[in-house]
Amino acid sequence: MSRDKSEKSRRRSKDAKLETAPSGATPEAAGKSSRSRGDTRQHLIDAALRRVEADQNGMAGISLREVTKAAGVSPTAFYRHFSDLEELGMAVLEESSDMLRRMLRDVRKAPNPAEMINKSTDIFIRYVLENRAIWLLLSRERVGGSARIRAAIRNQISYFTTELASDLRLMNVLPQMTQTDLQRLANMVISLAINLVPDILDLPSEQPREVEELMADMNSQLQILILGAVNWKPS
Repeated sequence: MSRDKSEKSRRRSKDAKLETAPSGATPEAAGKSSRSRGDTRQHLIDAALRRVEADQNGMAGISLREVTKAAGVSPTAFYRHFSDLEELGMAVLEESSDMLRRMLRDVRKAPNPAEMINKSTDIFIRYVLENRAIWLLLSRERVGGSARIRAAIRNQISYFTTELASDLRLMNVLPQMTQTDLQRLANMVISLAINLVPDILDLPSEQPREVEELMADMNSQLQILILGAVNWKPS
């Protein structure tokens, strides 16, 4: 009898340890836990972007309850990933900007400026079209969002500008220009692209001809900027 009780006790103890063991106890469990957390985070981001695309007021027009309901998670789960909706918006901004910078960085290895401009324009316009909700969010928050998000957008634009100016210096396509002037030129290029985002977002779906026309127009504007820079002489 006592042996049976002792055996049952050991089994219960073993079962209890298995139930309370941390999810990271094995590589397989750790991988599942990590994927689950990543999935929830992405579900929240996707749900917020869907709400932003459906609403006309950016982050100010959606609520945490709407986002968590659309994502199929509880508000408690939201706070495991973000402190508030503003932080979620910041995460979207940083992740999308990092992705676009990596894509454009590869394009700048093109053998000549004309090819670099053409490829950069193509990547930028297609990236905006393929990520409409993100760019709707950035366009709205840039002029009417919270001060924190507006500052973050300015910082990301500054990063793009500095990287482009550095790449132009390395390419040595404008040797007569100082680094300060290259920074100004890069700022004009980035500003031109950002200001065209609303036009890109307004393009009708399944109208490749209009996409090509806008791409050609953007290329021409960029070429005019570069041509002016090539012939520009500091006073």
